[in-house]
Amino acid sequence: MRAKMLLIFALSLLSLHCKHALSLDEHDKMVFRLVAYTHLSEQDRQSLSNDWRKARVSSCSYVQESNVNLCVQNPDKRDFTYDFTFVTASPSIDLKANQALVTVLFNTIHDALLGPIIVVIDPEAKVVVGYVLRM
Repeated sequence: MRAKMLLIFALSLLSLHCKHALSLDEHDKMVFRLVAYTHLSEQDRQSLSNDWRKARVSSCSYVQESNVNLCVQNPDKRDFTYDFTFVTASPSIDLKANQALVTVLFNTIHDALLGPIIVVIDPEAKVVVGYVLRM
């Protein structure tokens, strides 16, 4: 009985710790890659340096600080190296604090000058909600 209670306690702590994490299997990642790719302009598609099906997909949480939209990789332990500032794709997009988001990163032939193309997606609606500005 005691072992069962410890297991339940440990699982509840783990679920609290992972509340911002979004589990993405390979099928989910491919769906998000396709959503992002279909929203790229023809010029952006032609500039991709790798096959779009190999784009990097990761999850993050939405945070707004001082009217700036952030995609935060780990809200519990902020590491600003991995936070993205992004603009919404439309003024009508309504994001909630700590909402799970997905980013799809496409490398391009212009990465050295402009940086990669990063598309921000709402994983539940499977729609593009924003983009990381390039230099």
